[in-house]
Amino acid sequence: MTLPLIEAAAHGGPFAVPPNLIVIHSMEAPIKAGLARSLAGPNFFGKPPSAGGPGTSVHRLWDPAEGIQGVPNDHIAYHCGAPGNARSEGDEHCGYTAYSRAQWITPDGLAMLRRSATHIASRCAERGIPVRWLSLAQVAKAADTRRPQDGGLCTHNDIAQALGGTTHTDPGAGFPYDLYLGYARDATGGDVPLTDTDKAWITGALNQATNRAVSARYDTGAATIREFLKSWPAARAALNPQALASAVATALPAGSSQLTAADIEAALLAVLGDAPEAGTDGSG
Repeated sequence: MTLPLIEAAAHGGPFAVPPNLIVIHSMEAPIKAGLARSLAGPNFFGKPPSAGGPGTSVHRLWDPAEGIQGVPNDHIAYHCGAPGNARSEGDEHCGYTAYSRAQWITPDGLAMLRRSATHIASRCAERGIPVRWLSLAQVAKAADTRRPQDGGLCTHNDIAQALGGTTHTDPGAGFPYDLYLGYARDATGGDVPLTDTDKAWITGALNQATNRAVSARYDTGAATIREFLKSWPAARAALNPQALASAVATALPAGSSQLTAADIEAALLAVLGDAPEAGTDGSG
C-alpha cells in the first residue's frame, strides 16, 4: 500500500545499510481522525527548524482514518536518536504513553492500529524482518548485526533502554502489544516463521508446563508455528492445529519481554481446555 507523502522538513539521506528495526511510537496526542495529516504538514513535522519546527521526523504517521508517509522508506528519519535512527523505520500513532489499554482499544484506536499493523507487515516482508516483538537483548543484537533475520518490532522505550540516544518511554505499558502483533500476523497469513532462538525459549517454557495437556516433545525440523504444534500429540487429538497455532501466534511475545511458562500455558489452555494428556490418544 502506498501512503500519501507529506515530506518532513528535517530528515537524513539514504540508509547506508537497510534497517532491520521498526520502532513504534505514540504521538502524545488524542486518537483523532485527521491528526496524522495535520502533524505531517506545516503545523509540525513539515515546518523547518528555522521556522520553529521540531527538527524531527518519522517515516509514517497513523490516525483512525489514514496513514501518512512523512519520510521516504529508503531515507533516515529523525525519530529515536542515534544510533537508532540509522537502523530503523519509525511509526507514530495517535495516543498517549499514559493511556490505559482501554483507552487504546476504542473503535477508533483499533481501526488505527489495524491499519498500521497491516502496513507494518508489508514493510517487514519487504525488508525480510520477522513479524515479532523484540526483547531488549534482541534489539541490541539487531542494531549490532544489522541482519534482517535478527530484526523485528520494538518501541521508542526499547530503543532508549537498549541503545540510548533518547529518553522517551512511549508508547507505554497500556499499548495493546498483543493485538497489534496479531493484526500484523493476520496480514501475513498467520503462519509465522520460527527462528532457532524462538524454538529454544518456547521449548524451555513448555517443558515447565508438563502438568497439563501439552507434550514436551517437539519437532526440531519445524519451520512454522503450525508445524511446531502438529508435533504435540494432545494438540492433534484435541483441536485443529491451525486454531491452536493462531492462538499461540497472537500471544508471541507480549510487549518487549519473552513469555513465561505460565503465559504460554495460559494461551494454550484457552483453546485446549480439557484436552487429553499427551500419550492417551495412542500417538505417543
